[in-house]
Amino acid sequence: MNIERSKEICEKIIKLGLNKKCQWMITTRVDKADKELFTLMKQAGCWMVVFGIESGNQKVLDSVKKDITLEQSRMAVNTAYLCGLKTVGHFIMGLPGSNVDADKDTIDFALSLPLNFAQFYCCTAFPGSELYDIAVKNGYLSVDSWDYIEQGTANIGYPHYNAQSIQHLRRAAYNKFYWRYIFFIRFLNCLSINGLIQLIPRGLRFIRWMKK
Repeated sequence: MNIERSKEICEKIIKLGLNKKCQWMITTRVDKADKELFTLMKQAGCWMVVFGIESGNQKVLDSVKKDITLEQSRMAVNTAYLCGLKTVGHFIMGLPGSNVDADKDTIDFALSLPLNFAQFYCCTAFPGSELYDIAVKNGYLSVDSWDYIEQGTANIGYPHYNAQSIQHLRRAAYNKFYWRYIFFIRFLNCLSINGLIQLIPRGLRFIRWMKK
């Protein structure tokens, strides 16, 4: 959140030689992307940046008061990519103000970015949040058990966009993002031989999940 402080930390890491002993990653907002900082982070041992992009539809971003633009997201990912950092994008399906077309925009936007990985979540109304109160008031909650209050399950739905449709598009997003030639190229570029071997069983579990 504080770019100048982040630069000072990176410079200290390099000065102490810690960049030769460990690697690290960060999560940040797209409006905090800075080429000079990313270059310094790379030198200091950072290998991956995770961005909270959330949606590929500007109206949805404005609806949830994310206070970012699609162009900022694109510039942030491209800047990190050009600085040699691996990138992850986090996206949320079924945000307030979204619909089928808006979430399809999100999938298309994710595919258009040079991301190494993407995570697609369901919008989740956590008890105690403003969204939960709105969902209860308007009858948007689609579950009655706390077992389903988690980001892998659509626990809210709207009159024009039900929970089942949100869940379906989340699965479609994973299918479209990960079953691409360019993904496998980027994925293999991230792994060592040992890492590849360790990820084989996880990959098989993921394929089984996709086929359900």
